[in-house]
Amino acid sequence: MGSKINYKSDISTIRDLEIIFRKAFIAILSVLFLVNFADTSTSQPMILSACGLLCSDCEFFGNLCNGCHAVKGQTFWALEHVPSKICPLYDCSVNKLKYKDCGDCPELPCKIFREMKDPNSTDQEHQQGLIDRVARLKEQTT
Repeated sequence: MGSKINYKSDISTIRDLEIIFRKAFIAILSVLFLVNFADTSTSQPMILSACGLLCSDCEFFGNLCNGCHAVKGQTFWALEHVPSKICPLYDCSVNKLKYKDCGDCPELPCKIFREMKDPNSTDQEHQQGLIDRVARLKEQTT
C-alpha cells in the first residue's frame, strides 16, 4: 500500500526546515533594515548654502564652518577676507532682501553671484560651479 510514516524522521525534517526558514527570514529582515533604516548619523546631512553650494560636500563643513545659515553669513573665509565679515551673497539675499537664499531672487545669477570666485578654481570650474549652483537653487524653489 503506501509508505510507512516515520514520525521521528518527518519531525526532524520539519525542525530543520523551520531553522532554515528562520535563518532566511532573519537574513531578509536584516537586509531590509540596513537598506531602509541604516544609521546615517556618521554621514553629513545635505545642507544647501545661501548661494547653492552643498555644505556637506565642503571639506571645511563641520570643522571650520557649520554652513552660512548656521553662522548667519559669518563664514570663516568672510571673517578673514571681507571687510563686513559677512559673505556678500548671504548679506544680500538673506539680510537685505529677506530671502531664504539666492534662489528666491529674480536676478539670479546676479553680478555679485557671477563675480564671486574661489581663487583656487579655474575659470572653467567656476563657470560649471555657477551652472550647478543656480540649478540647485532653482530646483529647491520648484
